[in-house]
Amino acid sequence: MPAISDIPVRLSAEEISHAWETRRGRPLAPAMLKNLQELLQKIESNDWLDMAIHYQILKVTEYGPDWLALGEVKLNSAMVTQHLHQATYLVFGVCTLGQRPMQQIRDWFAEKKHLQAVLLDEIGTLLLYKTSDYFELLMCEQAKSMGLQASGSFNPGDDGFDISLQGTVLELAGGRDIGVTLQGSGTLTPHKSLTSVIGLGRVMPMRSRADRCRDCQSRERCPHSQTLRTEFVQ
Repeated sequence: MPAISDIPVRLSAEEISHAWETRRGRPLAPAMLKNLQELLQKIESNDWLDMAIHYQILKVTEYGPDWLALGEVKLNSAMVTQHLHQATYLVFGVCTLGQRPMQQIRDWFAEKKHLQAVLLDEIGTLLLYKTSDYFELLMCEQAKSMGLQASGSFNPGDDGFDISLQGTVLELAGGRDIGVTLQGSGTLTPHKSLTSVIGLGRVMPMRSRADRCRDCQSRERCPHSQTLRTEFVQ
């Protein structure tokens, strides 16, 4: 199963400021912007990120009304079957930023450096989204080399894709090989990690970040939901 650690994903202070302002309706204060710029420099110099992607491509052998079979593996998901019943292959992927960002966030909260901790959490979440976008781009290139198309990502926890399947997707993606494990209620460790399923086939439905946001069960309480919807409208 392929593993990728050289991931050319970075964030600028402008991108983070835009996300902050979109969700909260106000720009970053000058003091916070200064902290943000210093924090981005620290991330680069201290190499706090262990970004990695791991994935596996499996051939679809059979499908039913609400399930897809990949050899001896059966994926029971009405949502995935509805959108990917024409897929020839399914890609099971996992993206992570590693343990160090969350450890640094916990340390800063313990030291009452709340501003730095909140900003680093913000940066981590946005970087994880960009890493997932990069994985989708790689799968588009993979599909093209096979004479196929790649769908957008489908994530456990989306409406119709039960979070109980998180463990199945993680195992098929080879998450343990990059240090990602499953905790209770479908939670992944390291915290800044996510799994996804992408279809490869002759005609595949595309799926934007706004589509994924719309189908996510956490959309109403997710602080990044409004940002993605606003970007899509614009």
